[in-house]
Amino acid sequence: MTSRVLTTFWRVSPGLKRPSRALSSTTTSIFETIPREELVTKFKSRLRDRPFLPGSTGGGFPEFLAEPRDSFPHGVRVHNRNQSSLAELTEKCMEYMEENIAHSPAILFRDLPAKTTEDFITIAKTSQMNRSYMVEPAIVLCLTRKVVLLLVFFFMLNEAADGCGGETPLVKNTELISKLDPDVLRKFEEKQIQYVRYMPNLAADSYLSWQHAYQTHDRKRVESEAKELGYDDITWDESGGLYIRQKRSAFLTHR
Repeated sequence: MTSRVLTTFWRVSPGLKRPSRALSSTTTSIFETIPREELVTKFKSRLRDRPFLPGSTGGGFPEFLAEPRDSFPHGVRVHNRNQSSLAELTEKCMEYMEENIAHSPAILFRDLPAKTTEDFITIAKTSQMNRSYMVEPAIVLCLTRKVVLLLVFFFMLNEAADGCGGETPLVKNTELISKLDPDVLRKFEEKQIQYVRYMPNLAADSYLSWQHAYQTHDRKRVESEAKELGYDDITWDESGGLYIRQKRSAFLTHR
């Protein structure tokens, strides 16, 4: 069975395979499925007419973010009866994920003993051990390395308050494709998608400057690395900021 999905900048390579593992009874027993009702937030997140949300002012845009379904996302509570370390629990979570990711593309793990940034670093380091993918800060990764991002991790200590913002909506690509006008899909296929990245000069703005992203102050080296990554339009503005652009296919075929 094949399906076509709309891509973002990060794509899954069909050549990389996840390791197949048989879960032990010990691994399985620490996970308890969370009922859908417990995943529903205490408030509704408004989408329609939301500032800075593309398309939110158009007709037909949903008023609120939809509630979780029975299996999307798939939530599990982690029981640490044996007082295992965070690294040991993370390894078991990764085994669980690899076993279930094919039919549950979004998995929520609750009650891990993680409370600090250092704890999340432990999770990130443990999750990539002996595996064919990497876990790094996503923005830097996509700008500076020719690698494939298979997974995106979020680390949350508390549920956001009403009106806090910052929600990351999740959607199944196959469902999105089925709802789009065929003429719109055809235009995506014909025109492709142009990605534009802007990185300021370190002297003007310390937030994710191109010097930080590429770990150099040499413009020629930056241009060379950007071209290797497929950026065919590289320009500098008057402040020394960097614009890089490239076109990519809007679709991938998953088999």
